[in-house]
Amino acid sequence: MLLVFTESTQFHGGNGHLPIYRQQDFFAGSGWTPARSTLLNLLVASAPVIRPLAEHFERAADYDSLRPDSWKEAHPEAVRT
Repeated sequence: MLLVFTESTQFHGGNGHLPIYRQQDFFAGSGWTPARSTLLNLLVASAPVIRPLAEHFERAADYDSLRPDSWKEAHPEAVRT
């Protein structure tokens, strides 16, 4: 759980990333104050696992299907003019 929180807030924290010192403050509010080096070590240690997973998702994603016009092109009969 700690690794998921650290990874997700560092890189996908909604309005931007959550710096390590803020993550440290977050955990301190729960009664545990990890060293910044501990949080950074978690990020570094997870890179060999996360990178191939991210590359897989990138290859598997059909970016054309995310384009607003792609559905219209595939289903011209459903588009009102």
